[in-house]
Amino acid sequence: MPPFAPPHPAALSVTAGPGPSLTGGRLAPRPEWRFALYAAGVVVVAVALRAVGIATWSLWEDEEGSLTRAHEDIFWGFQKYFPVFFYVLRKYVDLVGLSVGPLRALPAVAGVLSILFTMTGFRRHVSGGTAAVAGLLLAVNLGHLFFSQSVRYYTTVLALEVLALAWFFDGFESARPEKLALSLAALVVALFTHFSALLTIPALLGYLAAARAAGERRGGYRLTWCAAYAAAAGLIAAFFSWRMVLLQREMIGGMAIPSQRDPVHVATTVAAYFGLPLLALGAAAPLLARSLPRRTLLFLTAVAVIPVAELLVLAGLNAVNVTWYYGLVAMPGFALLAAATLTGPWVRGRRGAAVALAAIAFGYYLAHLGVYYTTAHGDRPRWAEAAEFLRRQTGLRPGNPDNPKVFATVPGTVGFYLGEHPSNPERFRVVKDLPKDPPEFPVADWYVVEVRVLPPKYQAWFAGRCAERARFEARTGPVDRTVVVYEYRPTPPRD
Repeated sequence: MPPFAPPHPAALSVTAGPGPSLTGGRLAPRPEWRFALYAAGVVVVAVALRAVGIATWSLWEDEEGSLTRAHEDIFWGFQKYFPVFFYVLRKYVDLVGLSVGPLRALPAVAGVLSILFTMTGFRRHVSGGTAAVAGLLLAVNLGHLFFSQSVRYYTTVLALEVLALAWFFDGFESARPEKLALSLAALVVALFTHFSALLTIPALLGYLAAARAAGERRGGYRLTWCAAYAAAAGLIAAFFSWRMVLLQREMIGGMAIPSQRDPVHVATTVAAYFGLPLLALGAAAPLLARSLPRRTLLFLTAVAVIPVAELLVLAGLNAVNVTWYYGLVAMPGFALLAAATLTGPWVRGRRGAAVALAAIAFGYYLAHLGVYYTTAHGDRPRWAEAAEFLRRQTGLRPGNPDNPKVFATVPGTVGFYLGEHPSNPERFRVVKDLPKDPPEFPVADWYVVEVRVLPPKYQAWFAGRCAERARFEARTGPVDRTVVVYEYRPTPPRD
């Protein structure tokens, strides 16, 4: 029986203590056992999808940056603003070493935990089937999968945010102050992991305001409880907003990335990485997910919609750079709403409609996963293969005084694959950053570059002064992430 199927009206159910129930004259597992079984199946799927290809794609520059910052002073520079992740990453690297697969296992575990927390944290407020389907939607989601296979802090933040959401809602629903205290604590740890968790606070306070406006007054929704939580959350938001301003002034300055200040681009990438089924089915929940209690529907809607709206407003204000994955916290909200929409027709006996909706939704994600694991090549340039080619051609190794000079558009990543340890000071690294302008005279023997980011003057210089030795193509739709290895060759004089 599917986990969201209603009991047959003619069935006789007799509960025998904590064991299975006798339904229609046969033994049947209790709902808690069924949910545990389905949740375990979802976790297996999530782990399997994140394990496939986890070491295949090259590290990208932000992943290498994570490793470098983790090996610097944790109370200095960029990493002092996000000490939780970098401290954990440093200890983890000391434990497992610098192999790409084990390194990416850390964010993969955090991603799987965020799925598990979504299912178990909201099981009391939605049906077991809805919780399990929500977990499955997250397990196959392209955006969630991408950051589960990236050495970045976003899945860690997401797992902490889901805990904060679940404890918040449980605390107000059951009038348990210890749950509300845990929610605030999880928010603080999430904010010391990355400032994107600030987007969670307006969603929580927005829900409280909407619940009070809808007439909720009893239990945890008493004015004193709501005011106390809002005051504590407001102080937390003020403190971390101040820290974010300091980060902007000290480390980022006036750097502006046009695509990250364009609401249309942000909305497009949200749609691409969340997936149209998640957004469409989530938006349909108020009409089709009739089994959701009113407050649960209101809370999940606030969690799903408000963070995305914040991203669009911030991009429109052109004040700071924002991108779609800052709003990952909205993904569990949309997943739970979408799951309720999928299970709703089944509960009402319209099983054909439920199966059709599920086939369309999961077919969409499976098609995207097929592209991700094959032609998209993980949406990453192939730095590992380029570095291996360079090693074979030159015999380059860290510490060798006879190494050839090498420049690259992402020197840290190329150096990593050549055997450079992320803790090595930048001035001693075997690969240097590509100069701003093409050199008048040769200053390096080899160049490893992503062609897409080269200005026209460099493209002309490489074409005229260097020989192309290897090309490693990687394309995602119209985006060309091809990496080329050039060797400097003086142009012979023309007659």
